[in-house]
Amino acid sequence: MNITTIIVTYNGGLWINKCLHCLEKSSLKSNIIIIDNGSTDGTPLIIEQNFPKVHLIKSKKNLGFGQGNNLGIKKALERNFDYIFLLNQDAWIKNDTLEHLVKVSQNNPNYGILSPVHLNGKGTKLDYLFSTYIEPDSCPNYISDIILSKPLKSVYPIAFINAAAWLIPKKAIINIGGFDPIFFHYGEDNNYIQRMTFHGFKTGIVPSAFVFHDREDREDSLIQSNPEYNYKRNLLSKLADINLVDISLPNKMVKGLFKRWLIASIGFNFKKAKTLWKKRKLLRSLIPAITKSRNINKKKGPHYLR
Repeated sequence: MNITTIIVTYNGGLWINKCLHCLEKSSLKSNIIIIDNGSTDGTPLIIEQNFPKVHLIKSKKNLGFGQGNNLGIKKALERNFDYIFLLNQDAWIKNDTLEHLVKVSQNNPNYGILSPVHLNGKGTKLDYLFSTYIEPDSCPNYISDIILSKPLKSVYPIAFINAAAWLIPKKAIINIGGFDPIFFHYGEDNNYIQRMTFHGFKTGIVPSAFVFHDREDREDSLIQSNPEYNYKRNLLSKLADINLVDISLPNKMVKGLFKRWLIASIGFNFKKAKTLWKKRKLLRSLIPAITKSRNINKKKGPHYLR
């Protein structure tokens, strides 16, 4: 069983020891590849001094989450892996987490992504965002089975689970490829699940496996301080979805923004008009990249990994 764990780091010195020690203690061992996105806090040095068996790739620039992982997946392809395990730098697993994930994957080959239950860093409660992912419309029966003390299934299908801890079999990687470079940071995991769904793979959570994700007390500066970036991310997540039937939607949205801009301008609401014009301009600039992305991702293949 050849499992490759891939971790993308960026100033992860606070967590990296705990993250890597948990993999050393895992009942199912894996090769570890780390892509460091230009950390300035000494993260690469910590890895080199304390974990010499880790294959460390130092990027001179910040590639973002998706493209950093793609570098690691390319290396794993060279080593003829059976499974990829993507793990966040601020996350760590239980000793039996990988073992449970792999067992469920072997028994459920129609799943392209399997993820553990996400706890907070202290393990005292569910990770908050995870608790929103498992609502009944997105993850049928899971909450009901817990509350009613029913026997839990080995895996529950879920509409979305963030990529803090993903097990992906080689078959899925060969058919889907890596993360789409249209995304820099945030949105790439949502897009990847959309592509999995389009090509017939399911995404699920394994209730017998657990991961701790230490992000509860942190705000993300990129999302909090950059509403334009957040708007762009949401646009890409929506319009690059290859399950979207109405391919004319981007142009319809451009026309809609123009109409709203015109109304705001006639009403002398120049501040709103300026914002709407910027959104329209951004959307128009993204349409060629969105079209290219959709055309590539509708076809099966190891995209973005060559």
